[in-house]
Amino acid sequence: MMMTKDRFVKWRISRRASSVLACAVIAAWAPGCSVDATPADDPAAGADDPAAAADPGGGDPGAPATAPAITDALTADGCVAVSAGDGFQSVALPDASVLDTVTFSATVDTVGLDAVVALSAGAVTSFNNLVTSVRFNVDGKVDARNAGAYQADVALPYSTSELDFRVIADVTSKTYSVFEGTYLEAHELARQYAFRPGAPATHLDHLALEVDGPSGTLTVCFPYATPSVGAAYSREGTYAVVPLASNQALISDGTTTQKLDATGKTIGTLGNGGELAVDASGNISVARVTGTTLAVDQYTSAFAARWHTTQSVPANSAIVAITVDSAGITRVGLVGNGTQMTIASFSPAGVAAAALALTGQWLAFDGNQPIVAYADGTTLHITRYTVAGAAVWADAFTGNAGVSAMAIDPSHAVIFGGQLFTPINFGGGTLPTHTSENGPFNGFVVKLTSAGAHVFSTRTEDTLVGGIAVNATKIAVSNTLRTQFRYQDLQVYGPSGTKIATSFEPGFGEDGVGGRIALNTSGRVWWNLQTIWPLFPTWPYLVTGTL
Repeated sequence: MMMTKDRFVKWRISRRASSVLACAVIAAWAPGCSVDATPADDPAAGADDPAAAADPGGGDPGAPATAPAITDALTADGCVAVSAGDGFQSVALPDASVLDTVTFSATVDTVGLDAVVALSAGAVTSFNNLVTSVRFNVDGKVDARNAGAYQADVALPYSTSELDFRVIADVTSKTYSVFEGTYLEAHELARQYAFRPGAPATHLDHLALEVDGPSGTLTVCFPYATPSVGAAYSREGTYAVVPLASNQALISDGTTTQKLDATGKTIGTLGNGGELAVDASGNISVARVTGTTLAVDQYTSAFAARWHTTQSVPANSAIVAITVDSAGITRVGLVGNGTQMTIASFSPAGVAAAALALTGQWLAFDGNQPIVAYADGTTLHITRYTVAGAAVWADAFTGNAGVSAMAIDPSHAVIFGGQLFTPINFGGGTLPTHTSENGPFNGFVVKLTSAGAHVFSTRTEDTLVGGIAVNATKIAVSNTLRTQFRYQDLQVYGPSGTKIATSFEPGFGEDGVGGRIALNTSGRVWWNLQTIWPLFPTWPYLVTGTL
């Protein structure tokens, strides 16, 4: 197994093969390794008070118990322990004001001890200070606090063996999720649970431990916290996104559609979901495929229904693009088996026109014109068509590549990307392929003018391109590096292909898969990614920030 030094360290810590060995490995490469300099996550133990201990279901009876706070550094082996009667013990973490991703391992010395691990703002002196809470309850199960009561989405019995946890907390939405597992199997114990009502939650900077029962010891090792940088808010799940004015957005998980303000607050909800497009008047088109039926609905900006229609489409069709042009016509591009492409059109009143059939595997709309890409094994074809399906121009690049993302910039230039399977010259010199013992590194991005002339072409040095979004000054490219493991990577280019540095970092770590992406005119980005933890399981998130 080949991996870089930093990735090995991170993997070694997360696997907890030995706490002493893990710190020894770090120290060998980075003298002065101090585990308390790298913070924690949040699973584990503790009822809030004796009454809650008697009621493992949770609740918040009366005034929570108060105990003296102990603030100790982690010991040399990277662990901190608290026993019954010790009160709260707090470990300082890096300060997080938007997203906080915290990992740690936890061990109890007895089943049924009643203990809690929590995130907080400042050192903890009372249960009222606990923002999130993961509990080893008296019934021998792990649960988490959801607002005023304890519950769990997955029943997880615990023993005296070590458990690995990850907590992702969003200060903006005051919600958090809790994960537990090993590199082969992991569970989401708590999905988007609410912070404790009334707890100070404008930021998170401590991990707290407490054993509330009459006996027992809780030990937490290798707490590690990674605050986000440049993030505004998050949503758990995978979403279609349409940016709106003033950093607002429409997002859909395929079932419902929400309108969010600039802070991520939901300001409108529609009980219908799918791929989204918005016209100049703010009308919203929602398209989805079920079997061989394409359903399209249009709503006003206030989510009032305007029209609904359906159209038959070939089997196995998937929507890859949707737009509403300046004339108010909704167009939906679908790809079926092989290079079978269908473009369905609907008038401003929802009347279906005859579908247009083209050869293609990917497309983007520039107004009412589709730009289509497909590879036949020896040549990569890019063609701009009129609304009626006549070719405006066609480029053919010798070689084989898969196109997986495409976008149109404000000057009508075409930007596309994917994976090279053979070397290709797009007009700026041949882009070679490269495969190491760890895997291929053949992701690429190309920009053509509105007339199809070459502007730039470059390798991303990753494996796959999962999404491209553009505005007048930036091209955002979502990538995945695939070796024995997978690493998400967000790259930003200028209009001429110059790479632009960005500090935007969700805080989930580099392990993951880069997916669809959206970008508005001011540089606000909405990035879908599959964060990976502990090693193989994936968890989808949409993270919003500024490039």
